[in-house]
Amino acid sequence: MKQSLITALILCSISWISVSSSESHTETVEGRPGGEVTLTCSNPSIRDTPTFWLRVFNRTKASWISTMTGSTGKPLYSNGIQNGRFNMSTNISTLSLQIKHVDVSDSGLYLCGFYIEGRYDFSAIHLNV
Repeated sequence: MKQSLITALILCSISWISVSSSESHTETVEGRPGGEVTLTCSNPSIRDTPTFWLRVFNRTKASWISTMTGSTGKPLYSNGIQNGRFNMSTNISTLSLQIKHVDVSDSGLYLCGFYIEGRYDFSAIHLNV
């Protein structure tokens, strides 16, 4: 499991992940500048799996935000994440990313991911501030 998590982080850090140009099925979350938003997605598995959040830039590059090895683990955040503004949590069935003091620059496409039985499963959420 550790090797799979490390692999996911490496792939994300070198921006290997690309996103389809079709965003018609993407959930949209609205936020207000200075407010707080929570992005959520459902785990397609009933298992406690490694999870992570990514942010997509320029529609082709992904940047790692945070990861958890399971629901009882502590989240690990990217060095570029402002301390205390992001809070990742999971209860196995739902993965959440709370963002405090949102800014227009936080707008964009976010991916939540699950590592399930040797494959990565992603869901997309568009944040509009």
